[in-house]
Amino acid sequence: MNTELTTLLLNGLMDMAGKLDFSFIIPFVLIAHLVNSLPVRTRLKQLTGTASRTRYRTAITGIVYGTVLYFLRGYDLSHIEPLIFSFIFTLVFHKLLLDELFKTLGDLLIGRKLDGEKAYYERFGEPNSGKQNNKKNTFKKDRS
Repeated sequence: MNTELTTLLLNGLMDMAGKLDFSFIIPFVLIAHLVNSLPVRTRLKQLTGTASRTRYRTAITGIVYGTVLYFLRGYDLSHIEPLIFSFIFTLVFHKLLLDELFKTLGDLLIGRKLDGEKAYYERFGEPNSGKQNNKKNTFKKDRS
């Protein structure tokens, strides 16, 4: 392995990590989870009349929060680059790591993974069709 290339890459990563604004990242992750919670999503859907995807709500939240933070803290143009790096890093970090972590924690807390929609319909039949699966009932009858 080329030691110079490895050193150059690690120095670049350390330089980029040093430019990240963690006072933006941590509150943004918390605010994004708040905006993507069920009560807030329901309220946004009632107010706007549309349902948006999680990634769009998160991106819009980050752009609005970054803009507000830029003006509230009185940043100059030299602070825009770290703010944009922090925004992009947070979107990737949020999508790739935090969503998977929270999903895994939820599965562990529930104790099992929930059946998918297909498994549900295979078990109980199609909605409003009147057709039920003719699978045997696996519950033992009470013989009293």
